[in-house]
Amino acid sequence: MGLTFSEQGPGRFASNSLLQYQLINYLTRTLYIRNLVSKQRRRMLVGGYDLDMSFITGRLLAMSFPAERMQAIFRNPLWQVKDVLDMRHNGHYKVYNLRVEESYDPLHFHGRVETFPFDDHHIPPLQTIKLFCKNVHSWLSSHPKNIAVVHCMAGKGRTGLTVCAYLVYTGMSAEEALKLHADKRTTNNEGVSIPSQRRYVGYWESLLAFHKGS
Repeated sequence: MGLTFSEQGPGRFASNSLLQYQLINYLTRTLYIRNLVSKQRRRMLVGGYDLDMSFITGRLLAMSFPAERMQAIFRNPLWQVKDVLDMRHNGHYKVYNLRVEESYDPLHFHGRVETFPFDDHHIPPLQTIKLFCKNVHSWLSSHPKNIAVVHCMAGKGRTGLTVCAYLVYTGMSAEEALKLHADKRTTNNEGVSIPSQRRYVGYWESLLAFHKGS
């Protein structure tokens, strides 16, 4: 299987950009590199793309960071993620970005991007998780075909915490939510592994129960 470079383009800059795009697109199809980075996270083969993403429920999709340029060799290439979402859920997806470190132009996803950033390996303020859950619930309730796409960097810790928090928000127990996420997102049943993040989901369950009972 060879790599063919196009000679088209208005100039050297356009040609270099096209070469870089084609090189990255070729390398991202190398399963060894992608699987090495994703480790025990489940992957999906969609439309010829091998992506680090998995459905936790039929309407909650967890994934790793949609990357651009050379970082896309190791992460989900943003353009591939966009292709898959537009193909499978055109007009019915919203992306939730939890990263503090870096972001991307929301226009890549038609402006349907919400940001709820907090630091890696940490827990979010309660106000952040409350707003996240309300936003996701409003989006999913607005149309039966709508899905929520959640990511941080690896799409596991912060993503798992917030996805589990939303599941608890909709009535699932913390234990059930953490177990479901671990089963659907990883091959070794180790989803949210940081103790403080796991405890947070339990605290969130207790807080919701308190407000419901008061």
